[in-house]
Amino acid sequence: MAQEKTNKIRKALRWQFPTPVTQKDVSSFCRGFSILIQSGIPVLKSLKILAVRTSQPKLKKALGEVARFVENGGTVSRAMENYPRYFNPLIVSMIRVGESSGTLDEALHRIADL
Repeated sequence: MAQEKTNKIRKALRWQFPTPVTQKDVSSFCRGFSILIQSGIPVLKSLKILAVRTSQPKLKKALGEVARFVENGGTVSRAMENYPRYFNPLIVSMIRVGESSGTLDEALHRIADL
């Protein structure tokens, strides 16, 4: 009974104070994104896959928004500019260069190794 109460309290606190998006979360996302693109999966589909699979709630929501932005014709880098708390200017710039040079997978791999 006490364990059940403790679990309910922990669950409530997680909802009120969700864990922040960490550099490790962003690196993991970039590594997965890089692998999917290298495998020939289109950018939009890769974003949607990663948005569903990530366990970090804030990042999940941000990736869903990035995917919608890309689906409506925007670029990944421009969409990520809307989430500076998760994707800093260096990350956005590297992705922008990768998009324009056709080396997005390599840029994402480098970001993951930062």
